[in-house]
Amino acid sequence: MLLLTRHAVPSLPAPPQNLDKTIDAKALHDTFSAFGKILSCKVATDANGVSKGYGFVHFEDQAAADRAIETVNQKEIEGKIVYVGPFQKRADRPQVSMAQEQQ
Repeated sequence: MLLLTRHAVPSLPAPPQNLDKTIDAKALHDTFSAFGKILSCKVATDANGVSKGYGFVHFEDQAAADRAIETVNQKEIEGKIVYVGPFQKRADRPQVSMAQEQQ
């Protein structure tokens, strides 16, 4: 999962999802820096420091975030097809049942 956004933009683009567990913040930064200046970049981890399979990239401007979404979404990174799109607060996301997620 990847968060692509401009610093003051209220609607944040989304985090990259389905990242391989070997992807760290440096690899994420290296992958997305081609699209524009990155203000921050993070891979979400559990209490043991193991990747949760998603991360966030905060771009300086919205155009860079849009290019990254357009170019990387549904592409393969380290053997996995990743999702990169607009960020949505959990409360604003469509409700999906566990059975639907496993399909």
